[in-house]
Amino acid sequence: LFDADCGFCFWPVRVLARLDVFRRLTLVSNRAPNALPEGMDPTLIERTIVVIDPATGRFWTRSSAFAQIFLALPAGGPLAVFVSLPLVSNLAGWLYDVIAKN
Repeated sequence: LFDADCGFCFWPVRVLARLDVFRRLTLVSNRAPNALPEGMDPTLIERTIVVIDPATGRFWTRSSAFAQIFLALPAGGPLAVFVSLPLVSNLAGWLYDVIAKN
């Protein structure tokens, strides 16, 4: 789930759509009716990206969400592992917050 009102947010979604050659991702705008699963705070998607595993209902945000996205892409495993490293994850989370504020 992504904030469709954010031009910066829309750019990586377009890139991800092109990279997802096996169509493993479902890119859903926050404007879509019933986009959020039942019980999820609707303001969450206004603050961050949300990745949801539809099979389990588990969800991830911020840099953890991007790690899950990278896992779904061809050859994205090494990048997902890199983004998940503690120091990199903390730095990526900080960077995500800086970008999200603007």
